[in-house]
Amino acid sequence: MIEKINSNYSFDPNYLGNLKAPRLTKPILLEHIKSFQKFERKSLFFLYSEYILKSHRNPFFSELINRGNITAIDGKGLQWANYIIKSRWNIFISELKFRIGFAGQLCKRIVFVINCIYNIFSGFYILFTKKNTFISTHNQVILGRDFAYDLLDIADSKNWKVVILGAIGIEVISKIKRLHPNINISTWNMDSGSPFMQDKSVITDFPINNLTNLTRKQKILNNDNLLEHFPVLDNCLEFLKENQFDLVLVAFGGLSGKQEFFIDFLKNKTSIKFTLAVGLGAAFDHMGAGAKESPSSEFLNGIGLEWLFRFIISPRRRVRVFDSIFMFWIYISYLPFLKETDNLKLPTLF
Repeated sequence: MIEKINSNYSFDPNYLGNLKAPRLTKPILLEHIKSFQKFERKSLFFLYSEYILKSHRNPFFSELINRGNITAIDGKGLQWANYIIKSRWNIFISELKFRIGFAGQLCKRIVFVINCIYNIFSGFYILFTKKNTFISTHNQVILGRDFAYDLLDIADSKNWKVVILGAIGIEVISKIKRLHPNINISTWNMDSGSPFMQDKSVITDFPINNLTNLTRKQKILNNDNLLEHFPVLDNCLEFLKENQFDLVLVAFGGLSGKQEFFIDFLKNKTSIKFTLAVGLGAAFDHMGAGAKESPSSEFLNGIGLEWLFRFIISPRRRVRVFDSIFMFWIYISYLPFLKETDNLKLPTLF
């Protein structure tokens, strides 16, 4: 399906696993958002590599992402995956699978290991050479933490009422006010160490050696039980209903997907009016909110190794990094072995 903005722009989706990723550039996205009418009830999700895994562990999650009005790729991991999925090598493996049926599990495992090794080298090649993959994928990486500033620029120019939901410190509001002195901005605040921000009502621990348990707990969250797991959101809904904001920036973060489920829930809550709701995760941490993330070097950011910096300095993120880097690499390597009708899962070859 193609959603047209005007004669010059269109969203023609690629698919990463079972999540749609519209062919999109930052100028097109900006133009699209500027065209929104007041209280049009649109949503914008920034996709990370862990979302691909999450969408296969929790079918409700993939459904809500694909219901969203706009999705954008956030990060070089998805840029690499999008390029690899369309590569001649992956097409060759898929054709080989259907032609010879991969005679036996041993043959399948050998080709899988070869594909994993190939994908390691292709990933480093794309990162270090800064290969322009846009030519084949038409998906530009748009970082949510940077796009937050663009959203605030739009809100200021259109005189939108803005609200930020999450663990937002006074440093963030002060910084925004310095950039946009006249912007109408409010916050609905939670403590960064609270059970809500840490997902402790859904996931109580993050053992690296027990990803199966983590997966099982992630599956239980959906629109129907969102408020049951996070009753504090009732207060947030009342706050939004009373104030009727134009731009709702949701910075709940976490592994459970509550941020995205909450935005999807809002779209079905007709008593709450808004123009655009955006999931920004930890974007405001980089402005001084919440966990106050230390910035990695420009060099590491430039070659796509910010994840390694986070893995070393932030123990609380290690399961998330392990999932979004290593399990994601295994999963993308496994994709060409699957049929379209398969119930997509993490690989079970071992």
